[in-house]
Amino acid sequence: MKAYNQHIKNLISRYVQGEIDASQLRELNDFIEQNDENRQYVLSMREMVFYDECTKPHHSFDVEQALQRFHAHVRQVAKQKKQAQRQRIRRQAKVAAMVLVMFLPVVAYFAGWHNATKRFAMIATTAPNGSQVTTILPDGSEVKLNSGSTISYSQGFGISQREIHLQGEGFFNVKHNERLPMMVITKDVVLHDQGTAFKVSNYKEDRRVMVSLYEGRLSVDNLISQRKALALNPGQRMVVDKNTGKLQRENIKETKEEGASMNTLYFDNLPLEEIAPVLARSFDVLIDVAKSVRNKRFYLIFNKQISNIDQILQIMAQTGQIKYNMANGRYRLY
Repeated sequence: MKAYNQHIKNLISRYVQGEIDASQLRELNDFIEQNDENRQYVLSMREMVFYDECTKPHHSFDVEQALQRFHAHVRQVAKQKKQAQRQRIRRQAKVAAMVLVMFLPVVAYFAGWHNATKRFAMIATTAPNGSQVTTILPDGSEVKLNSGSTISYSQGFGISQREIHLQGEGFFNVKHNERLPMMVITKDVVLHDQGTAFKVSNYKEDRRVMVSLYEGRLSVDNLISQRKALALNPGQRMVVDKNTGKLQRENIKETKEEGASMNTLYFDNLPLEEIAPVLARSFDVLIDVAKSVRNKRFYLIFNKQISNIDQILQIMAQTGQIKYNMANGRYRLY
């Protein structure tokens, strides 16, 4: 390093004396342009060079002229450096402009796509009480809604996601898409599916959520207990208690076709206060339950296509646990 510094000092001395040649001048310029530290080094060294030259016993050295020449050189180097920087900036700007021109259509596309997805309207389908509705989603998946149920999904469904919101009960026959698994979102559980046949029931007034898997793969996020990716096997039903988040698995007692029809009313030791809302939405009637019989439990299986509401209530009354009547368009169970 000492030898190198001495070499630079010699170059400065030769320049001050006017003896530097073109190659040496380029070397000195390169040294100054490398960084600010080198530039400061040259500026400080020239003071020493001038001092040395001024104290030598000769009269041929014009200190003032040499100093002016050296200052002019340093200014010229700085000017050249700035010009080089401006040229680099202009070149970079040209390259950036070219990249921008090529990239702008892509940015515009994705920006437009992002804005478009934000502007997508929500599409809703509802099955009124006493009826069922089947709908085909944009990806070809099929959803059958039971009475009093609603699904909603974005107009852009299937583009970057397959999210669908459900209130009530629906049977899903999902088209396989490993890249975009379908997500069925309810208030209490979220279902993740790739290609499956399943049924989920989560009415607002129900105390339990029921998820039945007939074919394929399905994982369930229990939002109540904050447990995620709970696996469900074909032929199994997952029942989640809405109050505690506790879940249990049981074997399905119906075929896929029976599950898809959603015509079977199966009450397995359920209290009357849970049975009444099911009957009300299934037959589009109003039912009031007296407090004295709300906890009466029933084991019943009916088919909505075969039995009507009066036949079902008559059979329930024959058990001796309840009575019923009809007045002012409302059924009263007591």
